[in-house]
Amino acid sequence: MTNPQGTDWESELVNACKVLRLPAGRYPKRGQKHEPDVWIGMPDMPDSIPVVSWKRLTKTKEGAKRRTPDGERDVVIIRTRDFLRMVNHLKAANYELNFDVQSKWTQNLNATRILHGLVKWLEEHRENPDS
Repeated sequence: MTNPQGTDWESELVNACKVLRLPAGRYPKRGQKHEPDVWIGMPDMPDSIPVVSWKRLTKTKEGAKRRTPDGERDVVIIRTRDFLRMVNHLKAANYELNFDVQSKWTQNLNATRILHGLVKWLEEHRENPDS
């Protein structure tokens, strides 16, 4: 059975890509564990980067049906080697970006909450670089 929230999240991601004129679409469901839901870029490329696109939700009150995000609304998670490969491709194309990375080494991690804290810290300290 398909999760309606997951299906909506897949559509939201595909639509965000289309706004940026990035090729993207949804794979047909085959009912296989761990199968991808969405492709972005060129779907027929032999070497793709596995990505987890995650929207963290928590219930607002005990027993309540309405849910709200916890931390950042959504995150994309990729392996370190794939991230570095992407950075290297950007550098080779003379496309310069800066990445502020907060490294964590822990058994349990709420990625959306950690990212939210980093974003807020960066916003505050870019406005006041001396603080």
